[in-house]
Amino acid sequence: MRSFIKPFKAFFYNPARFNDLEPLVCPPYDVIKGTEKQAYQHKSRYNFANILLVNQRKGYKVLAKRFLGWIKEEVLVPDKSDAIYLYEQEFPYGGKKFKRVGFLGLLKLDKKGVVFPHENTLSAPKKDRFAVLKEVKANLSPIFVVSAEKLDSLSTLYRKYVKAKPFIRYKDHTGIRHQLWKIDGKKEISSLTNETMRRKLFIADGHHRFKVASRYYQTCRNKFSDLNYILAYFTHPSDGLLVLPTHRVTELKESFQEVKERLSADFFVQKVSQKSLERLIAQPPAATALFSFGMYHKNSFYFLKLKNRTLLGKISPQNRVYKTLDVWLLHRLVLKRFTVKNIEYVHRIDEVARQTTGKKTGFILRDTPLATVFSIAKKGKLLPQKSTYFYPKLPSGVLIRRFEH
Repeated sequence: MRSFIKPFKAFFYNPARFNDLEPLVCPPYDVIKGTEKQAYQHKSRYNFANILLVNQRKGYKVLAKRFLGWIKEEVLVPDKSDAIYLYEQEFPYGGKKFKRVGFLGLLKLDKKGVVFPHENTLSAPKKDRFAVLKEVKANLSPIFVVSAEKLDSLSTLYRKYVKAKPFIRYKDHTGIRHQLWKIDGKKEISSLTNETMRRKLFIADGHHRFKVASRYYQTCRNKFSDLNYILAYFTHPSDGLLVLPTHRVTELKESFQEVKERLSADFFVQKVSQKSLERLIAQPPAATALFSFGMYHKNSFYFLKLKNRTLLGKISPQNRVYKTLDVWLLHRLVLKRFTVKNIEYVHRIDEVARQTTGKKTGFILRDTPLATVFSIAKKGKLLPQKSTYFYPKLPSGVLIRRFEH
């Protein structure tokens, strides 16, 4: 029986030509918004955004031509042997320092009952990513996979390798330090992959890429070897595995006065300061007992709390698992009352305030507990799109997996 987690021969920026990856790597495709795309692409002619993101006027074939050109010019070079890559990210958040450790390898796509997706996907991103994959014939970014249980072998390997010189090391513009170590010893690889294969694994980020890779495998399975594998980052529960909320900035047909009046039938609506709202939102769900959330409109913050449990009792039995999930309750109990013309997604309260302009209304959520994500995914249920935000994101361009014949 073949392993469903395995090493691979990575491509990466040529260390003989580049001694700092900061100007070269970029965030995942779905994080780059608006003018950020052009900013990254102009940061360096070799910034990975020039491979990752399409210029609609030029089309997808240009990405493939550029990718192959970079390989020919030895901008990107292959490793000498198959390996897995230990990956540490050290980062500041909320005045504290955190460290997240994982590893990069290949994950089998068709291993049912082991890898659980937890979010719905949308057709437009899948269409875009399929077009990119079809042309470049490579996994340009890893999906993000979390083990439900701690991986002792990962911790053991990290303690050993952290003392050694990293294979790749750089600090990005947000202050996150990235370090990678190459592991090509068969015993170490087997120890780590065998333990990981015994765990329940959840896709934390990369649902669209996972679906697209599965579709590509079904249509092109005989063209490349190991096409039923995808580049993945694996990690486990730790203090450094942060799951941030994804707030909604909405454009509604109704006026804000109408919004408040309709919601006041079932929610207490209290005008508060930003500081007070941050304190209230930071409380875990058990502290407030009932569903609560924040709103923002025209320089004012509001805290809303469900008046009683009657409304929750109306949720159908098959959806009972969602009763403690704020993002699902927001869509089902709040946004369904209105005509939603558009939704934007942000992750910090100051971003809500900055982007909620004019007649827009911002909805501010609490964190989604990791245990809730695991529980729902195990039951085969899916969360609404953009329910979780695992921070920090994994950059694109650090390691690439090119398909081989």
